[in-house]
Amino acid sequence: MENLPKRIKREIFRANKKANKLRRKYGFKNAKSKCTKDTLFEIEIKVPYEDFIAGKIPNIEEAKEYAYFYNRDDMYFGVEKIKDGKLKEYYEQTMPYIKMFSKNFNEIIDTFKCLNIANINNQNELIKFLNEKEILKDNYIFKINNSIFYLNYSSFDIDINDVDEIYFYQYEFTKNRIFLRNMNDCIFKNGREIIRYSKELNRIDRIYFETRTNDDKIIFYYYDVIDNKLKNCSEVLIRI
Repeated sequence: MENLPKRIKREIFRANKKANKLRRKYGFKNAKSKCTKDTLFEIEIKVPYEDFIAGKIPNIEEAKEYAYFYNRDDMYFGVEKIKDGKLKEYYEQTMPYIKMFSKNFNEIIDTFKCLNIANINNQNELIKFLNEKEILKDNYIFKINNSIFYLNYSSFDIDINDVDEIYFYQYEFTKNRIFLRNMNDCIFKNGREIIRYSKELNRIDRIYFETRTNDDKIIFYYYDVIDNKLKNCSEVLIRI
Protein backbone atom coordinates (compact mmCIF):
# COMPACT_ATOMS: atom_id res chain seq x y z
CA MET A 1 0.00 0.00 0.00
CA GLU A 2 3.03 2.25 0.39
CA ASN A 3 3.11 3.00 -3.34
CA LEU A 4 -0.58 3.89 -3.63
CA PRO A 5 -1.59 7.53 -4.09
CA LYS A 6 -2.82 9.23 -0.92
CA ARG A 7 -6.32 9.67 -2.34
CA ILE A 8 -6.65 5.94 -3.01
CA LYS A 9 -5.39 5.12 0.48
CA ARG A 10 -8.06 7.40 1.95
CA GLU A 11 -10.76 5.83 -0.21
CA ILE A 12 -9.75 2.33 0.87
CA PHE A 13 -9.55 3.32 4.54
CA ARG A 14 -13.04 4.88 4.49
CA ALA A 15 -14.57 2.03 2.48
CA ASN A 16 -13.01 -0.64 4.70
CA LYS A 17 -14.20 1.11 7.85
CA LYS A 18 -17.75 1.35 6.50
CA ALA A 19 -17.75 -2.26 5.24
CA ASN A 20 -16.63 -3.58 8.62
CA LYS A 21 -19.31 -1.53 10.36
CA LEU A 22 -21.89 -3.16 8.07
CA ARG A 23 -20.34 -6.58 8.70
CA ARG A 24 -20.72 -6.12 12.46
CA LYS A 25 -24.29 -4.96 12.02
CA TYR A 26 -25.03 -8.05 9.92
CA GLY A 27 -23.49 -10.29 12.57
CA PHE A 28 -20.15 -11.35 11.09
CA LYS A 29 -17.55 -12.09 13.75
CA ASN A 30 -14.54 -11.24 11.57
CA ALA A 31 -15.44 -7.56 11.17
CA LYS A 32 -12.40 -6.33 13.11
CA SER A 33 -9.90 -7.32 10.41
CA LYS A 34 -8.66 -4.13 8.78
CA CYS A 35 -7.12 -3.40 5.42
CA THR A 36 -3.68 -1.93 6.09
CA LYS A 37 -0.39 -1.55 4.23
CA ASP A 38 0.61 -4.93 5.67
CA THR A 39 -2.58 -6.84 4.80
CA LEU A 40 -3.47 -5.41 1.35
CA PHE A 41 -2.24 -7.79 -1.34
CA GLU A 42 -4.17 -7.13 -4.55
CA ILE A 43 -6.14 -4.51 -6.46
CA GLU A 44 -8.26 -5.18 -9.53
CA ILE A 45 -9.76 -2.49 -11.74
CA LYS A 46 -12.81 -2.66 -13.98
CA VAL A 47 -12.25 -1.67 -17.62
CA PRO A 48 -14.69 -1.42 -20.55
CA TYR A 49 -14.04 -4.33 -22.91
CA GLU A 50 -13.38 -2.03 -25.87
CA ASP A 51 -10.73 -0.16 -23.90
CA PHE A 52 -9.12 -3.40 -22.76
CA ILE A 53 -8.70 -4.84 -26.26
CA ALA A 54 -7.37 -1.45 -27.41
CA GLY A 55 -4.77 -1.51 -24.64
CA LYS A 56 -6.32 1.44 -22.79
CA ILE A 57 -5.95 0.21 -19.22
CA PRO A 58 -6.16 3.08 -16.71
CA ASN A 59 -3.97 3.39 -13.65
CA ILE A 60 -5.50 3.21 -10.19
CA GLU A 61 -6.12 6.97 -9.99
CA GLU A 62 -7.97 6.99 -13.31
CA ALA A 63 -10.11 3.91 -12.56
CA LYS A 64 -13.73 4.65 -11.74
CA GLU A 65 -14.27 1.26 -10.15
CA TYR A 66 -11.87 -1.11 -8.43
CA ALA A 67 -11.77 -3.89 -5.87
CA TYR A 68 -9.13 -4.44 -3.21
CA PHE A 69 -8.19 -7.63 -1.38
CA TYR A 70 -6.61 -7.98 2.05
CA ASN A 71 -5.74 -10.77 4.46
CA ARG A 72 -7.95 -11.17 7.52
CA ASP A 73 -7.47 -12.69 10.94
CA ASP A 74 -9.73 -15.64 10.10
CA MET A 75 -7.33 -17.01 7.44
CA TYR A 76 -9.66 -15.78 4.68
CA PHE A 77 -9.29 -12.60 2.65
CA GLY A 78 -11.51 -9.53 2.68
CA VAL A 79 -12.87 -7.97 -0.49
CA GLU A 80 -14.58 -4.64 -1.03
CA LYS A 81 -15.41 -2.73 -4.18
CA ILE A 82 -15.16 1.03 -4.64
CA LYS A 83 -16.97 3.03 -7.31
CA ASP A 84 -16.43 6.76 -7.81
CA GLY A 85 -14.47 6.93 -4.57
CA LYS A 86 -17.11 5.30 -2.34
CA LEU A 87 -17.88 1.80 -1.09
CA LYS A 88 -20.14 0.05 -3.61
CA GLU A 89 -20.41 -3.42 -2.05
CA TYR A 90 -18.57 -5.86 0.14
CA TYR A 91 -18.06 -9.61 -0.22
CA GLU A 92 -18.12 -12.53 2.17
CA GLN A 93 -17.31 -16.18 1.72
CA THR A 94 -20.56 -18.04 2.14
CA MET A 95 -19.21 -21.46 3.07
CA PRO A 96 -16.00 -20.86 5.07
CA TYR A 97 -15.22 -24.54 5.60
CA ILE A 98 -14.85 -25.34 1.88
CA LYS A 99 -12.16 -22.75 1.23
CA MET A 100 -9.23 -25.05 1.92
CA PHE A 101 -9.46 -27.23 -1.20
CA SER A 102 -6.93 -29.97 -1.75
CA LYS A 103 -4.84 -29.69 -4.90
CA ASN A 104 -5.51 -33.39 -5.43
CA PHE A 105 -8.70 -33.57 -7.51
CA ASN A 106 -9.52 -37.10 -6.32
CA GLU A 107 -9.38 -35.94 -2.72
CA ILE A 108 -11.75 -33.07 -3.36
CA ILE A 109 -14.18 -35.41 -5.13
CA ASP A 110 -14.08 -37.69 -2.07
CA THR A 111 -14.81 -34.65 0.10
CA PHE A 112 -17.73 -33.66 -2.10
CA LYS A 113 -19.23 -37.15 -1.72
CA CYS A 114 -20.00 -36.27 1.89
CA LEU A 115 -21.86 -33.16 0.83
CA ASN A 116 -25.12 -32.46 -0.89
CA ILE A 117 -24.28 -32.48 -4.60
CA ALA A 118 -27.02 -31.89 -7.14
CA ASN A 119 -26.65 -33.28 -10.64
CA ILE A 120 -27.90 -30.73 -13.17
CA ASN A 121 -28.72 -31.74 -16.73
CA ASN A 122 -29.59 -28.37 -18.27
CA GLN A 123 -29.85 -24.67 -17.51
CA ASN A 124 -33.56 -24.82 -16.65
CA GLU A 125 -32.79 -27.35 -13.94
CA LEU A 126 -29.93 -25.17 -12.74
CA ILE A 127 -32.14 -22.11 -12.34
CA LYS A 128 -34.71 -24.20 -10.49
CA PHE A 129 -31.94 -25.50 -8.24
CA LEU A 130 -30.63 -22.01 -7.51
CA ASN A 131 -34.13 -20.81 -6.68
CA GLU A 132 -34.48 -23.24 -3.77
CA LYS A 133 -35.04 -21.44 -0.46
CA GLU A 134 -32.42 -23.46 1.44
CA ILE A 135 -29.56 -22.97 -1.02
CA LEU A 136 -27.38 -21.00 1.39
CA LYS A 137 -27.83 -23.66 4.06
CA ASP A 138 -27.78 -26.87 2.13
CA ASN A 139 -27.51 -27.14 -1.67
CA TYR A 140 -24.26 -25.39 -2.35
CA ILE A 141 -22.48 -27.70 -4.82
CA PHE A 142 -23.74 -28.97 -8.15
CA LYS A 143 -22.55 -30.68 -11.31
CA ILE A 144 -23.44 -29.71 -14.84
CA ASN A 145 -22.01 -31.64 -17.77
CA ASN A 146 -19.80 -33.46 -15.23
CA SER A 147 -18.15 -30.21 -14.16
CA ILE A 148 -18.30 -29.27 -10.49
CA PHE A 149 -19.38 -25.80 -9.36
CA TYR A 150 -19.17 -24.73 -5.73
CA LEU A 151 -20.66 -21.81 -3.86
CA ASN A 152 -17.73 -19.50 -3.13
CA TYR A 153 -18.94 -16.13 -1.87
CA SER A 154 -21.73 -13.57 -1.86
CA SER A 155 -21.84 -9.83 -2.42
CA PHE A 156 -23.73 -7.58 -0.02
CA ASP A 157 -25.79 -4.61 -1.12
CA ILE A 158 -24.74 -1.83 1.27
CA ASP A 159 -28.11 -0.03 1.05
CA ILE A 160 -29.99 -2.98 2.55
CA ASN A 161 -26.94 -4.73 4.07
CA ASP A 162 -27.98 -8.12 2.81
CA VAL A 163 -26.93 -10.69 0.23
CA ASP A 164 -27.45 -9.35 -3.25
CA GLU A 165 -25.66 -11.84 -5.53
CA ILE A 166 -24.30 -15.35 -5.02
CA TYR A 167 -21.24 -16.62 -6.91
CA PHE A 168 -20.56 -20.22 -7.95
CA TYR A 169 -17.08 -21.13 -9.21
CA GLN A 170 -16.18 -23.92 -11.57
CA TYR A 171 -13.66 -26.05 -9.70
CA GLU A 172 -11.21 -26.78 -12.51
CA PHE A 173 -9.49 -24.56 -15.03
CA THR A 174 -10.30 -26.08 -18.41
CA LYS A 175 -10.74 -25.28 -22.10
CA ASN A 176 -14.14 -26.98 -22.14
CA ARG A 177 -16.74 -24.24 -21.98
CA ILE A 178 -20.19 -24.91 -20.55
CA PHE A 179 -21.96 -21.56 -20.83
CA LEU A 180 -19.48 -19.61 -22.96
CA ARG A 181 -18.81 -22.13 -25.71
CA ASN A 182 -19.69 -19.61 -28.44
CA MET A 183 -17.69 -16.68 -27.07
CA ASN A 184 -14.61 -16.27 -29.25
CA ASP A 185 -12.57 -14.25 -26.76
CA CYS A 186 -12.43 -17.13 -24.29
CA ILE A 187 -13.08 -20.25 -26.33
CA PHE A 188 -9.42 -21.27 -26.74
CA LYS A 189 -8.21 -20.13 -23.33
CA ASN A 190 -7.68 -22.17 -20.22
CA GLY A 191 -9.86 -20.86 -17.42
CA ARG A 192 -13.03 -21.34 -15.45
CA GLU A 193 -16.58 -20.07 -15.60
CA ILE A 194 -18.29 -18.32 -12.69
CA ILE A 195 -22.05 -18.10 -12.31
CA ARG A 196 -23.61 -15.05 -10.64
CA TYR A 197 -27.09 -15.61 -9.28
CA SER A 198 -29.13 -12.48 -8.46
CA LYS A 199 -31.44 -12.83 -5.46
CA GLU A 200 -33.37 -9.72 -6.45
CA LEU A 201 -33.98 -10.91 -10.02
CA ASN A 202 -34.25 -14.54 -8.93
CA ARG A 203 -32.16 -15.71 -11.87
CA ILE A 204 -28.65 -16.04 -13.28
CA ASP A 205 -27.80 -12.56 -14.50
CA ARG A 206 -24.10 -12.85 -15.36
CA ILE A 207 -21.47 -15.39 -16.34
CA TYR A 208 -17.81 -14.56 -15.71
CA PHE A 209 -14.77 -16.15 -17.26
CA GLU A 210 -11.59 -16.19 -15.16
CA THR A 211 -8.30 -16.69 -16.94
CA ARG A 212 -4.81 -15.20 -17.09
CA THR A 213 -3.15 -12.78 -19.47
CA ASN A 214 0.13 -13.50 -21.25
CA ASP A 215 2.00 -11.74 -18.46
CA ASP A 216 0.22 -13.93 -15.86
CA LYS A 217 -2.27 -11.38 -14.57
CA ILE A 218 -5.69 -12.61 -13.43
CA ILE A 219 -8.53 -11.30 -15.56
CA PHE A 220 -12.30 -11.72 -15.47
CA TYR A 221 -14.50 -11.29 -18.54
CA TYR A 222 -18.11 -10.18 -17.91
CA TYR A 223 -21.00 -11.65 -19.94
CA ASP A 224 -24.47 -10.43 -19.03
CA VAL A 225 -27.50 -12.69 -19.31
CA ILE A 226 -30.45 -10.81 -20.81
CA ASP A 227 -33.68 -12.53 -21.83
CA ASN A 228 -31.99 -15.89 -21.18
CA LYS A 229 -29.29 -15.09 -23.74
CA LEU A 230 -25.62 -14.29 -23.21
CA LYS A 231 -24.50 -10.91 -24.47
CA ASN A 232 -21.00 -10.12 -25.71
CA CYS A 233 -18.35 -9.24 -23.15
CA SER A 234 -19.04 -5.75 -21.80
CA GLU A 235 -16.31 -5.24 -19.20
CA VAL A 236 -13.26 -6.92 -17.74
CA LEU A 237 -11.76 -6.89 -14.26
CA ILE A 238 -7.98 -7.09 -14.30
CA ARG A 239 -5.29 -7.22 -11.64
CA ILE A 240 -2.93 -4.27 -11.74
